[in-house]
Amino acid sequence: FAGDDGGPCVECARGKYKEAPGSGACVACGAGLVSLTPGSVSCTTCPAGGYAAREGTECADCPPYSDSAEGSSGRSSCLCWPGYTGPDGDPCLACPRGTYKAAAGSSACVPCPANSTSPS
Repeated sequence: FAGDDGGPCVECARGKYKEAPGSGACVACGAGLVSLTPGSVSCTTCPAGGYAAREGTECADCPPYSDSAEGSSGRSSCLCWPGYTGPDGDPCLACPRGTYKAAAGSSACVPCPANSTSPS
């Protein structure tokens, strides 16, 4: 809650917090942090596989076939799984037959080595 000494107290909105009693303003959660309920005294991180969205008021899920680290601050933190490709934060597509991608991220699928293949 925030407000001037002797005046009415106002609950901090979602996405903001106030740690200590007394006068003072509510503070916005930092990058990668959220406060999901009004009147929060702290902010928390979003779990892996999601990111802080809507100015710290919700945790959103990464698109299918992508993942992010705990505490990620935006959709662009979602990286396509190995075997899938696409721009960071956008939908990920499976590598076409005969190609692969060994690492997470937005890199392109590359052709399989000679005399090898990949499932479709």
